[in-house]
Parts: sequence; structure tokens; C-alpha cells
Amino acid sequence: MLNRIPRYIAVLLFAVTIALPIHGAAENYTRSMMHAMQAMQIRPDQQAQFDKVLRRYFRRRNSAAERVLMRQRGAFDTMMKREVGILRRKAEENMTKVLDPEQMEHFSRFLNRSEAQYLRMYRIKD
Repeated sequence: MLNRIPRYIAVLLFAVTIALPIHGAAENYTRSMMHAMQAMQIRPDQQAQFDKVLRRYFRRRNSAAERVLMRQRGAFDTMMKREVGILRRKAEENMTKVLDPEQMEHFSRFLNRSEAQYLRMYRIKD
């Protein structure tokens, strides 16, 4: 099953694991994200579109802090939550065209975990 996880997801999980200060938390997060990816059970006919939507989400999300800082329109934590939330909703909207309803439940949980961890990296509480 690990062969089916795109390389950029594996790299992302590895990078986040290194960024987490507590080893136990890193293990739990990585295990949780891998489980969520496997639970989605992406079919071969969905894989290309799934990768495209997820890659776009991570690329935009990972540059969210830069965009928020360039705007300077309010409190950083509030603006980050708003920006990441907008990106999550767009990804979910785009992914509904790719995944089945049951897979979407798993995808939403995956995004929620990923978003929470990303915000924690900036010391922003959920």
C-alpha cells in the first residue's frame, strides 16, 4: 500500500516529522496521516486527479504564511486560520469531483489533521 502513496506526500510527512519537537508526537502524527491516506483507498482511475488536487492544496497551503504576511491586514493567527480554511474548502470542493462520498469523509479528516498540524507549526491554536 505504501507504493501507492505519492512521493511528495511521503516527503511532506517526513518534513513535518522533522519539524515536530516531540518525537512521540511526530510518530503519532505520521502514523495518523499514513492511516488516513490508506483509509481513502484511492483507485487507479482516481490517482492522477487526486494527486493534482492534493499537490495544488499543499503548494498553496505551504505558501499561505508568505501571502498573509504580504497582505498585513490583521492579526497573523486570525488571517492564517482564514487562509488555510479557504484553501481546505477549495480542496474539498475540487476533490468531490474525484472521490466517492465515503472517501471524502476520510479526505476531510486528512485535511483537518494536516491543517491543524500546519497551524501548530506557527504556534497557532486550532
